[in-house]
Amino acid sequence: MLRWLSPRDGKSTSPYLRSPPILEAALAVAPMQPDSQSIKEALGDLSSHNQDGPGRMGIVLAAGHGKRIRSETSKMLHLIWERPTVARVAEAVDEGLASVDQVIVVGVGGLAVARTLGSRPGRVFAYQEAPVLGLPGGTGDAVRVALDSFSPHPHGDRHIYVFPGDMGLLTGHLVESFRRDFEENPCSMMILTGVYDGPPEQNYYGRIVRVPETDVEGRTSGNDTGMVIA
Repeated sequence: MLRWLSPRDGKSTSPYLRSPPILEAALAVAPMQPDSQSIKEALGDLSSHNQDGPGRMGIVLAAGHGKRIRSETSKMLHLIWERPTVARVAEAVDEGLASVDQVIVVGVGGLAVARTLGSRPGRVFAYQEAPVLGLPGGTGDAVRVALDSFSPHPHGDRHIYVFPGDMGLLTGHLVESFRRDFEENPCSMMILTGVYDGPPEQNYYGRIVRVPETDVEGRTSGNDTGMVIA
């Protein structure tokens, strides 16, 4: 099981995941956060234009900071096998979608995230501001921010793929498999889920409720077995 390293602890709790000390130090000495307009201007300098490629757009949600890991560094920048989490996700999305068109939504610590990923053709950085009482917006608001950041595809609708930026074990092969399943099936939306094998209390990835093999009276669920309920 992967565990986060607190910057207050000088020893890694996992051989795979650790906190980047240079970024920690840089953020610790920063006297204040830049204002919203300055952030947007800096993100604009790092952003490119969408390339209007094969009609696939990847959205990476990287606006969350990660209070539960108790670190001054954004959870997006903690390392998995010496690579920032969000960089691993962005690369997997690039590879799996076979499209350079990508929107990275950033928020708290967004400039550090954007500068870590860097500029490249087709990549746009979108800034999610704190809408109410300084609190960060939710996932739906982050997607809205991403959708507002690019223009319609000249040859019709795009397929939009949304990925959390903190799922650093995502691979290009998995994204490609998901994309092919979506393109080969006539549906409006698909959700990529996984099966967790371990104690429920150690599952930090959330929960998907599926139809069980049998109901409470022992009757088989038939073809509905395994379908997502919520």
